[in-house]
Amino acid sequence: MKPWHEHRLSPETLVSVRRGIEQAGRGELVAMPSFATSAQRIANTTGKLAYLRHMLSKLLWNQRGSLLVVGVGEQQILSILLAGTATENLTLKLYVNNITPSITDVAGTYTEMSTQGYAALTLTRGGTWSVAGTNPAVATYAQQTFNFNGTGGTTQVYGYFVVGATSTTLYWAERFSDGPYPISFNGDQIKITPKLNLT
Repeated sequence: MKPWHEHRLSPETLVSVRRGIEQAGRGELVAMPSFATSAQRIANTTGKLAYLRHMLSKLLWNQRGSLLVVGVGEQQILSILLAGTATENLTLKLYVNNITPSITDVAGTYTEMSTQGYAALTLTRGGTWSVAGTNPAVATYAQQTFNFNGTGGTTQVYGYFVVGATSTTLYWAERFSDGPYPISFNGDQIKITPKLNLT
């Protein structure tokens, strides 16, 4: 599977951040973006420039990582395909512990995100999966968006994992190659487009 990840704010915020960087670079006072609370406003131009550069960097995350189908996931897939195990929907989750997926992982290996208004997302069997191409054939699911509300403090998100909605078996996991993603503000997002290749 080769999913795309994107962590970004709105286009309006991008314009505001870039304008702020230009102002701060000229030594001008900078009005903080509307998503910054009073506690997050920085008193001096140098601090504001660093803050705005940090926010701009958050808008540029959009690349692939390295996915691993774990051992118990392989077993579950083969059991569904060949041994009559009931099919199920999948659940897409984010994890916040600093680990790299391993073949021996199980669902309990991962600490699921619980702050910032996070909620896991369902990948419905059938649903919006589409299959196209040969050599390799690629199955693609519609892009999934995790939206955050800025509550619970900054949370570092290291990657995502996928479990069976009924069995809770871990199918696969992926650490973000350019993470962790610091989730801090209302309007922050992480977007994932699941893709599965058979080669």
